[in-house]
Amino acid sequence: MRVLVINSKGGSGKTTFALNVAVPLLLSKGASKVNYIDVDVANREGLNIHSGAIEVHLWKPEDLKERRIPKWSVIDVGGNLNALQTLDILDKTEKLRRIDLVTIPLAKGEQDAYNALEVYKQLKEFGYSGKVLFVLSQVVDWERYKKEFFEFFGFAHFKGVISEIEEADRNLFLMPYSNELRRIKALYGKTVYDFLAENLPRLKEYTNQLYELEDQLDEAEGERVKELEEKYELLSDLIYTTKVLKGLWERRIKPQMDTL
Repeated sequence: MRVLVINSKGGSGKTTFALNVAVPLLLSKGASKVNYIDVDVANREGLNIHSGAIEVHLWKPEDLKERRIPKWSVIDVGGNLNALQTLDILDKTEKLRRIDLVTIPLAKGEQDAYNALEVYKQLKEFGYSGKVLFVLSQVVDWERYKKEFFEFFGFAHFKGVISEIEEADRNLFLMPYSNELRRIKALYGKTVYDFLAENLPRLKEYTNQLYELEDQLDEAEGERVKELEEKYELLSDLIYTTKVLKGLWERRIKPQMDTL
């Protein structure tokens, strides 16, 4: 399975979706390791990934002219002209037909909606017939998400860009707003899948360590207090982050991922 993550607008949540949904999706489909192909020359997120389940490739759009895209791959494409250039190369090299799923993340706002539509129209012009998925990034209100993205869906007499998308292609994935998702990539270089696999089994151990630190702090003096407080804060944050992401994964991300 090959997944393309693309939008010509920067800051639309492409990498967040690529790492936290597309990569776990391929692992769930049978991949032992996922090829993360970073084609965003202006923002090399691949350099910050430290995961045994991911093999990072730093490519330029031009590399797609000659290189083969392996079977289990997530292609994360940069914004602006980089996105349309990549699509054009994929089409001209007949590699676009080998993409099983094209995902188009978009944030809130008029420009994101229109850029998503621009990419979609380019896909259809190239004759792409595979599955298309629109990813709504940083959804806050799960029940009223259409109002958050009214430029995409429309509101009252205002027609959103969805009116120009074929009915069969109106597939949606709601990506929840979460500071923790951004932090684990920045602090640990992990996807939510890796982070939970590593830390969930150790929650009880972490809690016991936290209690031990509390007891030590009750007796500590001087510089030792500062040292123990730093350890306590880090461990407390790790426990909190693990529990928050566990809920996010089980309630929001995985149920949608399982339908893909």
